[in-house]
Amino acid sequence: MIQDALLLKPKVKYWLDNLLGKYEVIAPVHTGRMIEYVPISRGEDALLEFGTPPLSPKAYFFPKSDLLFTTQSHRGAVTVQPAPVEARERIIFGIRPFDARALLIMDKQLIRQNAVDIYYQARRQRTTLVGIGAHQPDVLDFSVSAGSSPFDEEGLDMLFYDMDKEFYVKVLTEKGKRILDDNFAPAEEHHRKLAREMKQKAEEKAKYELNLERWKRYTPLEIFQLPYWSEVYLPCIECGACTFVCPTTVYSRTVDVEDEGGGGRRVRVWDTPYLERFAVTTEGYNPR
Repeated sequence: MIQDALLLKPKVKYWLDNLLGKYEVIAPVHTGRMIEYVPISRGEDALLEFGTPPLSPKAYFFPKSDLLFTTQSHRGAVTVQPAPVEARERIIFGIRPFDARALLIMDKQLIRQNAVDIYYQARRQRTTLVGIGAHQPDVLDFSVSAGSSPFDEEGLDMLFYDMDKEFYVKVLTEKGKRILDDNFAPAEEHHRKLAREMKQKAEEKAKYELNLERWKRYTPLEIFQLPYWSEVYLPCIECGACTFVCPTTVYSRTVDVEDEGGGGRRVRVWDTPYLERFAVTTEGYNPR
């Protein structure tokens, strides 16, 4: 199911205001330090024109700190209470298409047949993704080389094309269709033609070459053993930033916290395998 529509830019805030009564709305906002995806309380707070934020909205699906369960000890008996699964519907407005595509890669890791992360799955199911295409790709945009695009539709429920005074909107799923309202108007053929041209130009501008072909002749184990790694790691200072900004990684560790009064909780927190002590056991053994 694909249909399209038009939304004048002055009407975006009214549309978002209507959604705020039913959904939690996350949108790009200039927080003073940088552009971040944060919950908004007014439609006018959402940025409509912005560069690609340094952090994707991954943390709204796989939080930096995620409560898994709590425990309570009383007279030698321990009870375990799983953390509640979030239920409120959410919209992420303004996500870049390649960041939405990245979530499909996370799905393969966290929603597998015999290993489903129920918290991640619930957040994915209750979230509607509204993308804004990157018609002016960053100089380091490698989305095309990685099989995506500044106007990639995969993983999105809606995709906005910025046409100066208005947005041309492609409605890609039933989720997207549900959030249409009277603020939208019918699109015409010349809008569709312009959208195709915008996508083509953006993909031509995304010229950062990322040659992945050379790696395909190796198995994963062979890649791990290549002498290449004996040099490329040298500038690394083990800050972990590469993992934390990556929109597809799901590395984590669990931390058990004891509270006063016999209670406790288990929390999953982000981690990175590029730190020397990642996965080290309590006995000091490092399986890596």
